Amino acid sequence: NSVYYVDVDSEQVYPYKINPAVKSMLNSSLKNIPLYSDLMKEYIDKRVVSDEKENMRIETSLDNLREQFKIKNSYQYDYSIVRDGGIAYCRAKFVNIDGIGELHHMVAGFEDISAEKQRELERIAYIDHITGGGNYAHFKKTLRDCREPGYLISMDIHDFKIINSICGIIKGDETLKNIWRCIEKSLTSKDLAGHINADRFAIYCRCDDKDEVIECIHKIGEGLKDITEALKIPNIIPYYGISHWKHGKKVEEAYSEANFAKNQVKERKDISYQFYSHEDTLKILENRAMEDEFAGAISNGQFEIWYQPKYNPVDNKLVGAEALVRWRGGDGKLISPARFIPLFEKDGLIKTLDEYVFKSVCRQQAEWKSKGRQIIPVSINLSRATLYFESVAELYKCIANETGIDTKYVPIEITESAAIDNANIKVLADQFHNNGFSLLVDDFGSGYSSLSTINMKCFDTLKIDKSLIDYIGDFSGERLLDHTITLAKELGISVTAEGVETKKQVDFLTRLNCDNIQGFYYSKPLCVGDFNQLLGSC
Repeated sequence: NSVYYVDVDSEQVYPYKINPAVKSMLNSSLKNIPLYSDLMKEYIDKRVVSDEKENMRIETSLDNLREQFKIKNSYQYDYSIVRDGGIAYCRAKFVNIDGIGELHHMVAGFEDISAEKQRELERIAYIDHITGGGNYAHFKKTLRDCREPGYLISMDIHDFKIINSICGIIKGDETLKNIWRCIEKSLTSKDLAGHINADRFAIYCRCDDKDEVIECIHKIGEGLKDITEALKIPNIIPYYGISHWKHGKKVEEAYSEANFAKNQVKERKDISYQFYSHEDTLKILENRAMEDEFAGAISNGQFEIWYQPKYNPVDNKLVGAEALVRWRGGDGKLISPARFIPLFEKDGLIKTLDEYVFKSVCRQQAEWKSKGRQIIPVSINLSRATLYFESVAELYKCIANETGIDTKYVPIEITESAAIDNANIKVLADQFHNNGFSLLVDDFGSGYSSLSTINMKCFDTLKIDKSLIDYIGDFSGERLLDHTITLAKELGISVTAEGVETKKQVDFLTRLNCDNIQGFYYSKPLCVGDFNQLLGSC
């Protein structure tokens, strides 16, 4: 550190205490009594970092100091210098020893404040400006030094922007501060937390027991309810993703995993947290890959239509078929519908796939018709999602008309659960019937079946699920089938049995006057080439 007495009127500088390094640098200038402006110029040119040189010349000039001393008797300015190949932080302080007003004599001091500056920078770097607690940088730094395994939790708040919009940004920040206090109160002394940004927080529970983590989450949730009441704001509803962490694992990797798990429950109402699972991640990545490949698969005709025949059990005559979709992957292997149908129902792509299947069947029927084949009804499944689109019956009628196929040859199958869930099923059924379609209720008996489904008077055919057919041989099960088929036929509804695999089942169903049978006893689903041969042989 260095201290100088300056006679401002003459600009002469008298060293009182000089840092050895500075003395060495200014040695030649100090042999005689130097002028303040010359000494400062030499010091700035040799020591101060390039970006600050001009500003420091202005701040430490006698003209600026005279202005500053008109209102106060001291003035300080912080700056950076180059030292030993690195950066050091310094402070210049000037004191007017004549008091406030005219400037004739002053003391100028220069000190190294690198340690103080470092503490300030660390405070800025590691302290969150909203909560006053640790930020993500502090969270990562502290966790990297941790040796005990535990669970990293990524926490977010549902629709926090509503609080900002309704109550204002100030109230939003106050809420974040209270959320932070709630988190701190819910943790043990060995745990850790950090505010990431906005309404996102990271928490580390230093334990290896999932139940302890869940308990911590529940404790936070209860505390948040109190904040809602105290601040008179909309409900604070958190959701979490949790990843296991141990020393040596990158914090960013664990946080990314926790975020991944958190995003899986973002739209859920039944659960608020999820633990990260590598297997779940692979499944999600596979699903995303299928979604990405969907449009190309449609364009390239990779979705194939397979046909499962339906037979009259009395004369074993082919009377119809059900269209089933299969996806031929890039490797030539078939992808099971169980893998892609639920996914496309969830993300909405099923509507496009349903239309694709219907168009494909209509075109195939038109091709058989043009070749003089006697065509038979081929039923097409429509998902529950498709049924909610406006004018769906008219759309499918137009597709049939464009291909020249009578709608009686492309009946529509709707699952029983979809029918029960759709409040407008009667209106929808009327629309399909008015456009010439027959309606089949599919999978009857596979879930929560009800006789009200039969009595809806919406369907022309009842398709009994394999789960009921498998009861054949059991007295109670056979009685259930008997009454179900009898009631349907009394109401003018035809009956098709699905999943029939044995002659015993066929004989029993024949005795009950079941109209049609579909299942491996007669035929497995056939590719279009094999089904074409079957049609030719009938």
